[in-house]
Amino acid sequence: MKTVVLEVRSLKETLGDATRAMKTGRAEREARIGFASPELLWQVLTAKRWELLKAMCGAGPMSIREAAACWSRRKGCPRRRESFA
Repeated sequence: MKTVVLEVRSLKETLGDATRAMKTGRAEREARIGFASPELLWQVLTAKRWELLKAMCGAGPMSIREAAACWSRRKGCPRRRESFA
């Protein structure tokens, strides 16, 4: 799994997806992290965490050490293949 989707959605929608996955035995193609409100998303996803995600975006699989090195450079990761929107 290479993609993680951060989204704002209701608990009902999230549980519906989980129920569907259990019934079919097939998971979604990407991992999803859902938040009940935009406020909650930004409470959890602090500015520093957002910077780390931007540095990692498009760089492919990496170790925690590589992620820390990319973030500490603040200009992004040299392995980065695409821009972050």
